[in-house]
Amino acid sequence: APLRCAYVNRSSRLTADGAILTGAGDSGLWCTRGSTASIEGANLSGAVRGVQSRRSSLVNAQYATINNCAQAIVASRATVNAVSVTIDGTTDTASAAVVAEQGGVCIVSTGEGETLIKNTAGIALLAVSGGRISATSIIIEEPGLDAIHATSGGEVIANSATIINPGRDGIYAEDGGAVFARGIKITGATGRGVSLRRGARFSGYLAEITGSQLQGVLSYDSIVSLQGAKIINSVGRGVDLMQGSKCDLTNSTVTGNAIHDIRVLGGSICNANGCTTTNGEGSPNLNNVNVSEFNAISSNNGIIWT
Repeated sequence: APLRCAYVNRSSRLTADGAILTGAGDSGLWCTRGSTASIEGANLSGAVRGVQSRRSSLVNAQYATINNCAQAIVASRATVNAVSVTIDGTTDTASAAVVAEQGGVCIVSTGEGETLIKNTAGIALLAVSGGRISATSIIIEEPGLDAIHATSGGEVIANSATIINPGRDGIYAEDGGAVFARGIKITGATGRGVSLRRGARFSGYLAEITGSQLQGVLSYDSIVSLQGAKIINSVGRGVDLMQGSKCDLTNSTVTGNAIHDIRVLGGSICNANGCTTTNGEGSPNLNNVNVSEFNAISSNNGIIWT
């Protein structure tokens, strides 16, 4: 097998739209050092990495199909435009199907055709070290681990995305990672619908998080914005805030969660404005442990119901 099916280096250009790039020992396409490549509608399979774009390069992989690679797409200090890509099956449990790293940018949003990422062995989307991923209106089905993972300043925009049955968390962000997900739908997470740690941020306007096996939303020392959201039927808690987290929970519904709808611990603050819990609209009945649990550091912290 060839090491690479296509290698574009040192400000070179390649056009291979509709190509079939299979069985490479390393990469279906490796584009580096200020080069550009177009593989629109191509079919890539069986490589360690389907597409690599590195060192100020640009790859157009719109409408491509990438199957059974260890990693499908890597954008490292470079850009990959993979609008309406289909990724079916990756084999690397230690990494991700789509990786944007070191300021790299990857666009996998739905265009004229649907973007579908399914059956990934590890994480589906990983933004790390300042990498950015645009994933508007995509569908992620049954990733082996997290559907979306943002860490070390990585950022993912996943407006109107659909996440179905992730093997760990629907969204995981840590160490300054951020996920902006207007209208996202997360169903059946094996772990948490959204999990945040160490200064992460999540904005989920009109988000719907349903049937998580642990918490619907878990936050440690992070910032959560949930406006018009629905967090329902978690096997654990609905919204679980710890270690000084801050949550804006506006006009949202947090109901049917098995332990508590809302828990606030360790100096966290939840500003709940116009929300509905299992107990009904407005301030909860504090004697109903299935609604809310308060255990804040001081009386000035806790849930603020307005």
